[in-house]
Amino acid sequence: MEHPVQDEAARRALCLGALVMRGKFESVAASATTQMLVIHEELATQLSIWIADEGLIAGQSTSEKLLISKGLGSWSRQELIDAAWRANALGVILWSLSQFDELPPWDRQFTAQETIKPLNLFTPVENFIETAKLRPAAEIASARNLAELWHWRSLERRRQEDVDHSEMTSI
Repeated sequence: MEHPVQDEAARRALCLGALVMRGKFESVAASATTQMLVIHEELATQLSIWIADEGLIAGQSTSEKLLISKGLGSWSRQELIDAAWRANALGVILWSLSQFDELPPWDRQFTAQETIKPLNLFTPVENFIETAKLRPAAEIASARNLAELWHWRSLERRRQEDVDHSEMTSI
């Protein structure tokens, strides 16, 4: 039986995982020895080939395609930061696909290593897609509502801190 939403989420996870993996290669490149740089350049090339061979290009955003196609060692600091944040987004998608039992506490991000591991990158994507099982919609909605509440609370706290700070400086 085919599950379009589940399969689409699994493919999206694979696309994000590939980008997070590429980001890891990129972060190593800055301080790599010549030998390590050659190894990571080959890995980056193999990752690009795997993405194409597995039909994942269509699931990548324009910016993801651009980043994957850049030469190793050419990402900006902001691009590295953005890739690290994508690991967190990937973690949530993996949770929704039942790859993690629970979400981490709100003050902890998913790491690149823990989000890449369940994807088994460089293997046929069907291996992952077949094991991904979307959680019930109500469970996902409940987690989303809680995340939005935490987000709202953090914005309100920041707003209140800004107000308190401006009041203190105007005295």
